[in-house]
Amino acid sequence: MHLIIDRPGGSLTVRNACFCISGKDRKPKLFHPARVTAIVLQQYAMLSTAAAGLAARFQIPLCLLHPGYPATNIAPAAMAGIALLRRRQAICRGMPIPTAMACSWLRQKMEGQMANIRWLLTTQKKGVQLIRNAEKLFRKLTHHLPQYNQSIEMATGWLGAEAYWAGLYWKSISHSLANTKWFTSRQQQNCTDCLNPALNYAYALLRHTTEVQIIAFGLDPSMGLLHADGRDKQPLVYDLMEAWRPTVDKWLLEWMLTEPKADRWDATEQGMRLSKVGRKEIATLFFEKATAARGRGRTALTIKIGIATLALQQHLQQTHYEDLLKPIIVEQYGTTTTPHT
Repeated sequence: MHLIIDRPGGSLTVRNACFCISGKDRKPKLFHPARVTAIVLQQYAMLSTAAAGLAARFQIPLCLLHPGYPATNIAPAAMAGIALLRRRQAICRGMPIPTAMACSWLRQKMEGQMANIRWLLTTQKKGVQLIRNAEKLFRKLTHHLPQYNQSIEMATGWLGAEAYWAGLYWKSISHSLANTKWFTSRQQQNCTDCLNPALNYAYALLRHTTEVQIIAFGLDPSMGLLHADGRDKQPLVYDLMEAWRPTVDKWLLEWMLTEPKADRWDATEQGMRLSKVGRKEIATLFFEKATAARGRGRTALTIKIGIATLALQQHLQQTHYEDLLKPIIVEQYGTTTTPHT
């Protein structure tokens, strides 16, 4: 994201190792430097020495605008670090290879959901016909969808198929559990059952874990590949965490089948919520299963997310997407010339 301080009396300082934007008519707001791609200060804005030093340490381009002087750019001499990586990340959206990577995450999500449905069939022995129909639909969807396409049609096809498949996935879970107190349908707010609050809380933990990996590899969470951008949104986090949602689903389904005590939830006017005991139990379950465990013969979830993030980072480092911005025809000194390739 870009930090632009353009109001009279605005200031950019440092607080808790983060950039702090404040002013006369706005409350102070903190931004972690790993999520900032550039800083622009217009006239009458104040920049502290600590903020300039923090920008230099994280290789963030800093542009100072003054009414009486031309723009002065303060940037590191070598832009091969975080700033260049994020510039390529901003340009690569919609390109074939990154789009194919994001679609592969969606395919992995659908395959994991199908595996969860088969597992429920073996444990619950309910909803057999619905699950068989879901399996037929899954084979149809994955067979007809494009695996690699040079256009945006690939992303559109996978997003539509995933959304349609998700409805049948949650319906199959509801029929398999056959317990309206446990689960009825997928709800993000005003939950009426016990599983949805646990899912929402566990997904929040998964979102945090994914964001940590993205920032650790120098990528910007606010620039996604499939999910839409928006205010205070992190589309790349949602793109990447899609593949691991079914893993979290299975952990919680196994937990629900153990029939946890009723004190794990609190019934409120806004719907069913996890109690303090329930949140602690879900957090313990998540981090015990998501982190590395020696001798168990499995790769930790955090490592898998890191491997997927590293693959995207390496592609961005090796592909000069900024070359796509060079004009084919350059007008110089009143004549039209074609640059050398």
